[in-house]
Amino acid sequence: MIKQENQRVRYNAALAFFQSLIEKKRTICIIFLITIAIGTIISVFRPKVYRATSVLNLGYDKIHYWGIEDYLTITKLFEQEYLLRQVASKLNLSENPISIVKSKFRFRNLKSSLVAVDGLGKTPEEALRISELLASLILERHRYLLSAREENIKLFDQTVVVLEDEIQSLRLKIENMKEVRTETQALLFGSLYKALGNKENRLQNYRSEVAKEKIEYNMLTTRLEIPAVLPVKPIKPNFKINFLISLIYGLFLSFAWVLIIKR
Repeated sequence: MIKQENQRVRYNAALAFFQSLIEKKRTICIIFLITIAIGTIISVFRPKVYRATSVLNLGYDKIHYWGIEDYLTITKLFEQEYLLRQVASKLNLSENPISIVKSKFRFRNLKSSLVAVDGLGKTPEEALRISELLASLILERHRYLLSAREENIKLFDQTVVVLEDEIQSLRLKIENMKEVRTETQALLFGSLYKALGNKENRLQNYRSEVAKEKIEYNMLTTRLEIPAVLPVKPIKPNFKINFLISLIYGLFLSFAWVLIIKR
């Protein structure tokens, strides 16, 4: 009995609400249309934002990662103030806050080893210039890091040559000591033989490091995969999304107004 009574109360409440909607349909329509109109006006007068995109290939291997820097490293790097100020200087935005400069670009991680460098601007030309600048800064940085790796390889090669000469010299000294007659000679022979073993171990380790460095160096290939082009259409404002948001807000405000009036 109580359950039936509760159902009847809920039914009557729902019926009264729908009756209120019907009675206030004109006002609801006005609120709904005003909300959509406001959303449309805001969309029309919002500043346009264009996006130009350069795509960089960071050089991933199918099995291992051999890139100079990955997507996350690049993203964190361009959050640093010194680099943002460098970007601002090249874009003639030095007078603007860092947050404004940071909002002018973004990075997107695409499939495999590809990274999109988006330039965002009020005009197509500005967006293109920002994307090209960011891509060139990354390529320039990676060329510098690659040259540093090349210098390390040269140092490793020089160390290998020095160790080979030292090992050859020790072998000659050991070979010349054909006969060990005194205790002093025996101690000298033992120290030379021990030094030879240490040098050979070091040489083996250095050769392994050199081979590894050369393999990685030969696979480090950050390159511009797809250059940015002048954008044709702005990405903002998005009239379809804004209209949908206005539609939802219009329905919400209309129903909220009916509930408030009813109470």
